[in-house]
Amino acid sequence: MSIFLEFVQWLEANYWSIIVSAIISIPSLVVAIILYIKSKKVKLPHYSIRSTNIVRDLVSRLQHLQMLYSGQEIENLTATKIAFWNKGRDTINSQDIASADPLIISIKDGYKILDAKIIYTKNTANQFSVIPSDDRSYVKMHFDYLDKDDGAIIQILHTGKSSKDIEFCGKIKGSDKLTRVMPVESLPRYSESVGSYLSKSKRNLAFLAIILGTPLVMIFVSIPFFIIAAVSILFKIAVLIVVIILLIFWLMAGFMLLFNLLKRRIPKGFEVFEEDF
Repeated sequence: MSIFLEFVQWLEANYWSIIVSAIISIPSLVVAIILYIKSKKVKLPHYSIRSTNIVRDLVSRLQHLQMLYSGQEIENLTATKIAFWNKGRDTINSQDIASADPLIISIKDGYKILDAKIIYTKNTANQFSVIPSDDRSYVKMHFDYLDKDDGAIIQILHTGKSSKDIEFCGKIKGSDKLTRVMPVESLPRYSESVGSYLSKSKRNLAFLAIILGTPLVMIFVSIPFFIIAAVSILFKIAVLIVVIILLIFWLMAGFMLLFNLLKRRIPKGFEVFEEDF
């Protein structure tokens, strides 16, 4: 019992210094974690797939229509862009591609790849190239090396109907797996009703204001209780816990949201990936 009373007396004597320390230490901890993650040298192969369907099942609907591509009769025509880059700080070399599981862009059974080419390279020294298979079921990708944010955009024309008919796979030694990044236009809106009235930038600012503003409002409303807290040490403890929880929520939610809003989903210079075919 005496230990508890000593703790209560210590808490009461250092109450405001504890709150100030929490306000200072929690942001410092979050910043330290972010800096540590950003400074790690790792291989992070990322890719994104974006498709534009040009013709879909048109031949089957029109009896006397025939569509040819290089003399080959086709029913569907889709243009797909695949952006591939190294997001990590550790260089990926050609020797890092597993020989038993090379980098391959494949298409589902029943469809064919009609054409494949590199339409953008961040660094020409990377020496990107693509080689279609004889049966046109996949395209093999080659490069010399990739530093951070180095990469390329491959465009393929195929008889599939969407990005669901395309698969990008392979194994880079020293990395877990290829990480797929969804194109911006495929991300869900925060709210369809709000989205119809607000632009994307305004929706992001509104969402950011809600996430960061809610804890601030709660703390402001709690100010009268801080004054009342002088009467009861138990109430002081409750208020301290609430403040710490709000700080953790505010900082973690804020950092996560800012990281997702401000980070580039694709590296700088890859804007051609987001252009329509």
